[in-house]
Amino acid sequence: MTRKGNDKMSATEKAGDYEIIQSVRLGGRVMLLGYNPQDKEATYMTCYQHFNLLGEKTYPLAVASENYLEIMQEFLKRVQEQQQEAVAFRAKRNVPIEILGEEHCRQRGEEESLEGKLVIIAPSSLAAEYRTADCQLGFAVGGFGCSAGARGRAVYFQELYSGERCRWDATDILGIADLNKLPDWARDKLKEHERTQPKKGKRRTGTMSQEPVNIAGVCAFPKPQWCAGYAFCGLLLQHPVLSAQPQQHHYYET
Repeated sequence: MTRKGNDKMSATEKAGDYEIIQSVRLGGRVMLLGYNPQDKEATYMTCYQHFNLLGEKTYPLAVASENYLEIMQEFLKRVQEQQQEAVAFRAKRNVPIEILGEEHCRQRGEEESLEGKLVIIAPSSLAAEYRTADCQLGFAVGGFGCSAGARGRAVYFQELYSGERCRWDATDILGIADLNKLPDWARDKLKEHERTQPKKGKRRTGTMSQEPVNIAGVCAFPKPQWCAGYAFCGLLLQHPVLSAQPQQHHYYET
């Protein structure tokens, strides 16, 4: 699923021969309603919009008919199913809905790296149903975008609430969280996180960690753990709670 937000839609968007007359992104999926006046037997169409491993748009589960109301009914059914998915997501998280803004960030040093810091994802970078503190807060665990003034864009992110990992762009980072302004649940999660970290000075040995690591919303090993972003096509990985958009550069779904 993707949590990456994208509220803009091209005026000439098409799916095959169909002009897109309605598009809804909800619960990590995009539902489309299309119109093709040249096809008298299948004038109206509804489908999902996904992206393949190369970041190209695909339109699975397409249904078409000359009956507008029939297709609209199927379109609304799919939207309702995704609304229920979003409601279930919020119920499972069971934390107060709160949106974090710049007032929740501390000042960043001129040469300060984001790596290892608790950061906040900008609300505008998340789809509307995921614009909540539990989806915004996480640790910057690496990436060339962590350095101040870096040319790189990648910031690898570990969500505070779930521990899921994904990739964001440096421009998606609102700032470094002010630890004195965290919600109560986040303070508890932070203490829990600190208790589980290796003690300073103790080096890790042995084989590579088998902890699930999501890059662009796709878990490299040992089994998928979806997070909020979209596909990092540069690695030919596909992300199915960030918008379902191909990389223009991540947590979430294509």
